[in-house]
Amino acid sequence: MSKLQELRNFLSKLAPGPVVDIDGAERLLYESWNELDGSGDGGMRPRKLPNRTESMAWNPPLLEFQIERHGATVNGSVYAGVQTWWVDTQNAEAILTDSEKKRLVGERAKPLNVEPIVREIAELILKHQHDSRLKWLSPTSVRIDISKLISTTSAQTTSARRRRFKKALEKRLSISGWHKVPGKLNTFSL
Repeated sequence: MSKLQELRNFLSKLAPGPVVDIDGAERLLYESWNELDGSGDGGMRPRKLPNRTESMAWNPPLLEFQIERHGATVNGSVYAGVQTWWVDTQNAEAILTDSEKKRLVGERAKPLNVEPIVREIAELILKHQHDSRLKWLSPTSVRIDISKLISTTSAQTTSARRRRFKKALEKRLSISGWHKVPGKLNTFSL
């Protein structure tokens, strides 16, 4: 008997609605996963199923569940995706629905107000002052060590903060005739 048939037999004994024997259902789902068309969609693998399914329900012929996926967290995101799957036991199909949600699984970085930093750095530049965060290339050209101003957190957060900082600094310095030097990273010239 195939593992998929074992899953079908197990489910046929259940009343429609929430699955109570999650361990039994997950074990059989794990064992039969590769027999289902579409089972590899969304990067799903059988090893990801045990002890991770949520809201499992039997609505013949569909076994429905959600599962938290952590792909984005590997890249520094504090959000995990929550996928919804339908397993059509009659047609031997695993169907990844389009209703993926995000779930906060880490601590979000606190918002950063870049304006005080912009004011401070602009004042240092306009007064031609020396500071460890500035490298004067000439009396009228300066490079900013942005890593000393805005620390690294997740890639997306850091990038957004630094982009906001540079845009605000460029706007503030332009009033005094300074401009961003094209092709030179974080460099301004008078």
